[in-house]
Amino acid sequence: MRRHYIVPAILLLLTLIYFPLRDYSVLEPKQLQTILVFIALFLMLAMEYRHRTVASLTSLLILWFLGILKGEDMIHYLDLDVLGLLFGMMVIVETLREARFLSMLVRVLISLGFRKIYHLTIILSLFTFITSAFLDNATVMLIIIPMTLGICETLNLGRVAVPVLIALSISSNLGGALTPIGDPPNIMAYSYLRISFIGFILNIGPPTLLIYAISLVAIMTLFRREMVLEIRDKNNKDKLKIEKNSFLIISILTLVFVLLLFLLQDLTKISPSTSALYGATFLMIIGGRRMAPILREVNWDLLIFLGSILIFSGSLEKVGILHLLAQIISKSTHGNPHILITLIAWLSSLISALVDNIPYAAVMIPVVDELVGLTGCHKLWWVFLLSVGLGGIATPIASVPSLLTYSALRDKFGLKFLEFMKIGLLMWIILTLSLNLYYLL
Repeated sequence: MRRHYIVPAILLLLTLIYFPLRDYSVLEPKQLQTILVFIALFLMLAMEYRHRTVASLTSLLILWFLGILKGEDMIHYLDLDVLGLLFGMMVIVETLREARFLSMLVRVLISLGFRKIYHLTIILSLFTFITSAFLDNATVMLIIIPMTLGICETLNLGRVAVPVLIALSISSNLGGALTPIGDPPNIMAYSYLRISFIGFILNIGPPTLLIYAISLVAIMTLFRREMVLEIRDKNNKDKLKIEKNSFLIISILTLVFVLLLFLLQDLTKISPSTSALYGATFLMIIGGRRMAPILREVNWDLLIFLGSILIFSGSLEKVGILHLLAQIISKSTHGNPHILITLIAWLSSLISALVDNIPYAAVMIPVVDELVGLTGCHKLWWVFLLSVGLGGIATPIASVPSLLTYSALRDKFGLKFLEFMKIGLLMWIILTLSLNLYYLL
């Protein structure tokens, strides 16, 4: 109950300190207002003072009331590609669950005979890392999360699923950094780099693989008690029987078709969100009465919350805060490559831990291009791209994989925001330090 008094008191304090800060701060009033509203939002999310959707929508209402965001701004910053992709894949995955495809997949994986929890973690982590390099990591996590929870439930593993899913979330974020098509920041930077697809992988691959290996070792160490537990399948073999039906076959073929459209995007010119919505619409048409319970299982509050966070990140871009940070990086290092590497590694990952990395990357990419031209230090590109990816593991709102993982763990095991963030921040420090040292030594 203490948080019901502490949070309002801190919110009142933030309101009161605005006036003296406005008079003495170098920031413009709208920049200061946006920062204070962001602090208030993050505080409410961390303390779980109100439901996350209510907190995020309230923050947008305040920004609108202050005149920082207009209705057209909210529509502009609402990334319908991200939301459309998530909604479409949610429908497809829930349809596969209804058709018992995920149950079948779970039994196939269990039949491989994992002896220890770390065996299971390594196999699922490698799968997530590799697929996230070539497919949108939101799609990968929407498939891998229910599959992993199904495995853990079938094997009666309970909360052991927590470190396993956190490892998969980190693997997805790192896998997205491996190729030019893995993450939006990589896609945006690729046009500036003037390098081949293979050349991109050869440059960013070694540090990414090293950091991925360090992340696995760190997870194994942090959760060593859980990782050495033996897996015993006490379930009845009758569960191996999966009823085959036409709806199951159609659902699997639809998923395969959508994944092929993802891979052939350059040829078809069909965006991933459109491909996912094609598949979802087709299943809704043929699903008939089955679709009503399936649509009820779609995580609507997650979609609303993510949309709110995307709009809020846009507000930070609109008032010039992200541009201001880019200028600080550019001017404070005086062109020293070692200072630049360190500052970009830590500051970029920190900012990406707090806001969506797409608007930040859009602002920073021209700055990094200019810094590379001035210093001749091409390593700055790889430090920047890896750091914005690493920021995605620090907090539950830092990236879509982290948000999806946190949502699943909160709903299934009651994991708190701060519990997730404590693990995420520790991993962020370890991996960002590894990145920093790799490029300095």
